Amino acid sequence: MADVELNQWFFSGDVVLSYLALAGATCMVYDYITTLDIEIEIIWNRPKWKIPQGLFFLNRYSGLGWQIYTASFLLRHVGVASEEVRFRTTFNLISAIFTLVTFFAMHGIMVCRVSSMYTHDRTILKILVIGFFVEFISLTIITVVVWYCGRMLADSDVHIQNPLGFCGREKFPPWMFIVWLPPVLFEFLICTLAVTLGIRYYQQVGSRGMFPNFPNSSRSSSLLFILLRDSILFPVIFSLSCIVNLVSFYLLSTGLRTTTAHAISLSPVVLSGLLGSRLILNLRESYYEPYEQEFNLRIETLTMPGNIELEGVISMPCPNPTFTTLHTMGS
Repeated sequence: MADVELNQWFFSGDVVLSYLALAGATCMVYDYITTLDIEIEIIWNRPKWKIPQGLFFLNRYSGLGWQIYTASFLLRHVGVASEEVRFRTTFNLISAIFTLVTFFAMHGIMVCRVSSMYTHDRTILKILVIGFFVEFISLTIITVVVWYCGRMLADSDVHIQNPLGFCGREKFPPWMFIVWLPPVLFEFLICTLAVTLGIRYYQQVGSRGMFPNFPNSSRSSSLLFILLRDSILFPVIFSLSCIVNLVSFYLLSTGLRTTTAHAISLSPVVLSGLLGSRLILNLRESYYEPYEQEFNLRIETLTMPGNIELEGVISMPCPNPTFTTLHTMGS
């Protein structure tokens, strides 16, 4: 009776996992279709290629392709007996490789962006590069060790020998939560650098009184939010995701860790595949510009009746024939 209930639990875990993978693949395909025209415009048609272009393709297409394959693989093998899935170990290893490729490409994109924000300051660049390689080496070693220990545990008596499901075929070591420590620490570094610079320029913008002619203060806040959101919000989102994964892996009991590990392992591919490419697509040419140019707004006096539009971001009525408008540098 207990074996039947255990098998039903693992089978339901397989179903949930496969549909989560399908949902992630659907999100990535939808994002790809809706932003393909922008990608062609600012990536494919760019006259001079740079490192971010290569990172963009690694991030977007490795994540998209592997997520689609993962969803199809899991949907095909729901409830399939362990011995009938010949390539499950190979699948897990290749999955880890593609996850790391997508993950590190996204971090490379963020490193390039933060470096641009600081006008490629050598000290900041050294800190970012050293942090990136420390994360890369440590996370790769931890992933290999976890995978090896998982295989050893799978062959031991401790492993649950259930005949059903993808979720219950492997057992991860109880210290597996440390796999999230390098990403959390590196994301903390990225967020600290981005938020610190954002606060600095936010204070400068406020001290200059750059929005005195705006009839609605919420509109000026919206404009400032648009300038800030991508460079700062994206690292914060992924940082929170890494922290949630770290805490989840640490607090979960051993019985739930295996199923949840497979489920949570889908989120880095989806999030990093979306956030990495979106960071370049949303910022467009501003991605390559220093942060000070994003806030060093040129003040021009225009004579325009009726409504005006600020860089395609917000529109508002012009209170006077003479209006002071703001144009971002590098846009």
